[in-house]
Amino acid sequence: MNNSEITVFIPTYGRLDRLKNAVHSVLAQGDFVRLHVLDNASGDGTAAWLSQLQKSDRRVQLTLRNINIGAAKNFEDGFASAKTAYVVPLADDDELAPGFLEKSLKIMKMQPELGAVIFVTESRLNGIVAGRSPWKVSRGRHDPKDHLPLWGEFGHYVSWSSILWETETIRKHVTSGEFERFGPASDAWIEFLVFAEKPVFLQDEVGSIFNEHESQCSKTVSPGVIIQIGQMIESINKHIEENDILNSDERRLFMNNYCRILSEYVLGLCQGTTIPPEKDEIDDWWNAYLDNFFPHVGLACFPLLPLFEQYQERRFKIMELTPKAIEYDRIRNSPFWIIAGPLMRIDKILRSMLPKSLKAYLQKVKLNLGLQY
Repeated sequence: MNNSEITVFIPTYGRLDRLKNAVHSVLAQGDFVRLHVLDNASGDGTAAWLSQLQKSDRRVQLTLRNINIGAAKNFEDGFASAKTAYVVPLADDDELAPGFLEKSLKIMKMQPELGAVIFVTESRLNGIVAGRSPWKVSRGRHDPKDHLPLWGEFGHYVSWSSILWETETIRKHVTSGEFERFGPASDAWIEFLVFAEKPVFLQDEVGSIFNEHESQCSKTVSPGVIIQIGQMIESINKHIEENDILNSDERRLFMNNYCRILSEYVLGLCQGTTIPPEKDEIDDWWNAYLDNFFPHVGLACFPLLPLFEQYQERRFKIMELTPKAIEYDRIRNSPFWIIAGPLMRIDKILRSMLPKSLKAYLQKVKLNLGLQY
């Protein structure tokens, strides 16, 4: 193998003890790896330690900042600076599994049309294995049409560090501004854009170790992310349709499964919420669910009820919301809904052709439930 075939970059800030493990896991991969560490003006001795390391290892490249430019921009710069054909971003609190880069590079070279080679991420809590993502793998090469339904079963792959990315393709999407388009949900959006464009190879071996701890950014995500997730869902659905990646039935099934998984994710955030949000916020989240999740899964996976219970404790009048969910589910499961439901989602011109009696009933449903169609 030629030198510097893969760049592994590590954006870091104030985690020197954890960073050392991440760095050593990269340098142990082999001479064909270039390590680029981007320090966001840490004040814990990170710069000094890295500078000393660079003197002893020619594979180490450094960006030592005088000011903190933010995590997202530091991450984008890592992709932008990669000069090799392949790239792996590594969190400063995680580590690569032995042999991951060599194995994934061999696969990539045998199939140069791939956009990514995807290994499994092993999660550890206090050094003990706590899980794997993805937890099931259909090993082998997959075109977008085959891969996206598999990917949709997980919502997204939890760690980019277990993926060897073809640099040009992912850099194009990350540095175009798409990385920050949907807030915390943007990582799933970037994955989708790459996976919708190029085939991938799935491998059922561990590629990186995801070390769970309380200071992780993912621990601070709130249920409010449902708004950004909803906007991403709409964009994914539109992208699949416009690019004819899946036929209508396949797309419908994919979106149904994908929305269910993301609803479970939001439910987990709701259950972990200790401070109830303001009423205006919960109204915005409710509307985001109706606009983006509801067309694909109805209220079968409605995740916000735990928050309504918190409002009840604060004597907030949740009667305007929870009965809507109960009543609307009842209507959706009725024989009438099976016939009328699809008609409610057609455009205004077709709706205008409905019998007056049916339109009057649908309008009554709309007014009673306060929903927009």
